[in-house]
Amino acid sequence: MKKFLRTLPALLGLALLVACSGNKEQTTDQSTTIYAYDANSSTLEWTAFKYESKAPVKGTFKEISVSSLNNATDVKTLCESLTFSIPVSSIATQDESRDAKIIEFFFGTMSTKELTGKIVKLSEDGTAELEVTMNGITDIVKGDYTLDGLHFDFSATMDIAKWSAQEAIDVLNENCKANHTENGVTKVWTEVDLAFSTDFVESK
Repeated sequence: MKKFLRTLPALLGLALLVACSGNKEQTTDQSTTIYAYDANSSTLEWTAFKYESKAPVKGTFKEISVSSLNNATDVKTLCESLTFSIPVSSIATQDESRDAKIIEFFFGTMSTKELTGKIVKLSEDGTAELEVTMNGITDIVKGDYTLDGLHFDFSATMDIAKWSAQEAIDVLNENCKANHTENGVTKVWTEVDLAFSTDFVESK
């Protein structure tokens, strides 16, 4: 009996060693896929509206800087880590004269040199919340998204009145009256449609 008691600690130690060795080998065999943001696949389009008939004016930005996690293990987590910065001087509407006026009279009135923001939340029902900072004000843009494999689409309508942009619109209208007037009424709507699309890639 005494001999057995002296042997018992050694047997328990051996059993623990075998058990730990088995767990380590099992963990080593597992592989994890890492995802990354693909800047080359990204497109951003905005649509503003003028006249009472709500005629669309489409545009984009030639520059957009996006940051994200470097080692996300699922695409949704990577999406929710995206932050962006857009210099307003990169606006492009296929009309250089109009671009210059938007930069000077709209963004210039607000003293806004860049738009910044981030994705706040992607809900399971397909709705999304985007945080945008403009004119020194940070507020939420609510929209819809789809995440199909490695492809992400986001669309929303941004009411720029929430960013105290009416004065900037008035200044823009005053300096672009000929192009913003229909049936004697000069108008630019505060609603702007946004559409963003990008792809993600497997980096490991």
